[in-house]
Amino acid sequence: MPAQSPSLPSVYRHLFPVFLLFKLPLAWMAGLRLDVLEGGRCVVRMRHGFWNRNPFGSMYFAAMAMGAEMSTGLPAYVYLRQNQKNASLLLAGMEAVYHKKAVGRLTFEFEDGGDLIPCLEALVQSGDTCRTVLVSRCYNESKQLMAEFRFTWTFRHR
Repeated sequence: MPAQSPSLPSVYRHLFPVFLLFKLPLAWMAGLRLDVLEGGRCVVRMRHGFWNRNPFGSMYFAAMAMGAEMSTGLPAYVYLRQNQKNASLLLAGMEAVYHKKAVGRLTFEFEDGGDLIPCLEALVQSGDTCRTVLVSRCYNESKQLMAEFRFTWTFRHR
């Protein structure tokens, strides 16, 4: 039987802030919100504001990295939970390229190019570790590219 792709019913997306409040309070304070999690796609949004700003009038780089990390890590987390797989997730590396000053409402978009699910399925079958690089792109309200993030994730069967 093929594994289920990560997706959440609408009601769970509305409960996402509660999940953040108890599991990742810094992400909750920064204003991370989940827009889409279905198939191999995850979209997280964040609005530039008091809790995530820097002294230069834009969004703090680490707040942007947090949104991008969430957009790549959440599909893996949900996949493992939905398919009842016991594995650890470890962020092993990150690269970022910032293109423009980030203000306003930003969206962090991850579209799985076919790397995540095969990696996780191989992990479950072999019981070994799996490593993959996932890319998240950050856009402003005008759909201009603000930043690109490359996260190296390591998954290990427990």
